[in-house]
Amino acid sequence: MHLTLLFLLYFLSACISTEANAADAAEREVIGFSKDGDWFAFEEFGVQDGSGFPYSNIYIINTDRDAWATDSPYRILIEREDGSLKEARDKARKAAAEALARYGAFHPGRLLASNAVGEVVPNPKLITFRRFHNVGELWAVRIKSFPLKGPKSCDGLGRTVGIALKAGKAEGDLREPYRDKSIPESRGCPLDYRIADVIAFDGRGSDKIVVLLHKLSFGFEGQDARYLAVPARLSE
Repeated sequence: MHLTLLFLLYFLSACISTEANAADAAEREVIGFSKDGDWFAFEEFGVQDGSGFPYSNIYIINTDRDAWATDSPYRILIEREDGSLKEARDKARKAAAEALARYGAFHPGRLLASNAVGEVVPNPKLITFRRFHNVGELWAVRIKSFPLKGPKSCDGLGRTVGIALKAGKAEGDLREPYRDKSIPESRGCPLDYRIADVIAFDGRGSDKIVVLLHKLSFGFEGQDARYLAVPARLSE
């Protein structure tokens, strides 16, 4: 009887622990760069934890000013139990179609390095890669999280963090093209960040990249993972 009770308590504890850590990790699809490399677009999509509603968000970002295009992002949430992820994605593409056409044809660029949201890596804040088909010197992107006060809506939810990003040759001193001065309301209440993708604009002689980060934030059933795009350059 005693062993049975212990087993039951262990089972319930495991179930509670699993549920406490369950959350919503978005997937992503890179739409790419405009022909001149001035604009970058991507889609994040998934099913919300808690509600079970499918969503799709399309972001269009100016790579020189690190600013969203007018009316971006295009957010679709299907608030019905019978809503499908395909429906959400189709509606988001339709909503963003005019803007994507306005900024020109988008090309995927080149994926230089990638860490899936569930991938276990020695250091999720550092990624190294070669720029041209595994030929040449190693390059690196490194991020650092630091305490930074979040929007007022985050009050009482615990510590929020900002991000600093460095990039350059792996064997040299990395430059810091980006550091948060504040956390915008649109980012929510970030708890941490991981490097997801490094994507290069494939223009002739260009060193322009976009780093996609996994942004971990408070969710209904645990930590939600969404995407944050940070434009940068691989300068000599």
